[in-house]
Amino acid sequence: MKKTIPLFLSLTLLISCVKAPFPQFFQNAGVITGLDFSELPCIAACPCSSDGGIYFHFTDTSYTANIVVDNSQIFNLPAGTQFPVHVMVDWQNTTRCGIPAIKVTRFMVVPH
Repeated sequence: MKKTIPLFLSLTLLISCVKAPFPQFFQNAGVITGLDFSELPCIAACPCSSDGGIYFHFTDTSYTANIVVDNSQIFNLPAGTQFPVHVMVDWQNTTRCGIPAIKVTRFMVVPH
């Protein structure tokens, strides 16, 4: 009995110290409302964007207009994706051929 009490206390302490996963914090919430298949011309100083892009806007700010996502391929949306796709994103300001844009650095799809 004397040996089981310290063992029980040790196991209890060990189990209580196991760290739970921390929630992931992101800069903003947003939504991808669809694919943009517009064909933009290739310009020498501007990368071609004929591969299309996405329609994206923030949902937790007062600015809700569509925003150009400079690296939309980061989302890697499979064929047949049902829109809208709600996401949490970390991002940086950038420009794409003189147009204000964002570069997504990290994201997480949020079940909705």
